[in-house]
Amino acid sequence: MLHLKGDWLREAGFETGCPVTVKIEAGCLILATEQATDG
Repeated sequence: MLHLKGDWLREAGFETGCPVTVKIEAGCLILATEQATDG
């Protein structure tokens, strides 16, 4: 489990409790918010 916190998260579009996708590429962690999609 990874815990991140700070005002920069909200400024980047990450709200408290929002689900995220984590990708690992070439020694980097890429965090993206999961967007709800319609059908």
